[in-house]
Amino acid sequence: MPTLSEIFSNGFEEGNFSAWTGVADNGGAPESSVILAAARSGSYGARLRMVTDTSGNDVWIYKTVSNSPKWVRITAYLKVIEGTKYYWTSYLTLKTAAGETIWIGVNDFNCITRRADGSVINSNVGLAQNTWYKLMIEYDQYNNLLSWEIEGVWSGSTDPATSSEITEFQLRTGASQPHPSTCYWDDVKHYDESSAPPPPPPVLPTLTGVYDCH
Repeated sequence: MPTLSEIFSNGFEEGNFSAWTGVADNGGAPESSVILAAARSGSYGARLRMVTDTSGNDVWIYKTVSNSPKWVRITAYLKVIEGTKYYWTSYLTLKTAAGETIWIGVNDFNCITRRADGSVINSNVGLAQNTWYKLMIEYDQYNNLLSWEIEGVWSGSTDPATSSEITEFQLRTGASQPHPSTCYWDDVKHYDESSAPPPPPPVLPTLTGVYDCH
């Protein structure tokens, strides 16, 4: 069995998103920045904000995962500043080679886990605003297991409903009603396989006879 190693660690201390693959959105007047006020540790953190309250719009930071690992763990710290009514505000997301998304979504009245087939698991427990929470999502294809934890709030596991490798992870903030949504992200870590499984032991030759040497 392979082991997990830290592949990427980022607290936005560059003062920008240069350590990431990119920033994207799907409309709704999104804002993304690296600012002092968003720091949990160090000097900087990421601020993601949706100005409009249009359902389905969000903004995200994403990082490509290389080498097609079958075992991935992402941790990140999240603070909700405003929003969270009616629509999911923040997500820690994994994207697969098949284009599927697996995520933990959080707001003030529920935390939810989404499997790759779109089915969801609800906690019916929400997050407080202006409080840092550590989020974790882990996909273990070897054991067909999806695990998650919102530290001090909720944890669990299920099958991920996919057999595809992870190709990307994302920090997302979505539109909210009846007012804008703003979230801070910081101290992100990506772990995956440090090496391939060890090769099988060599096949030893089979003895076919016994020789008595004098």
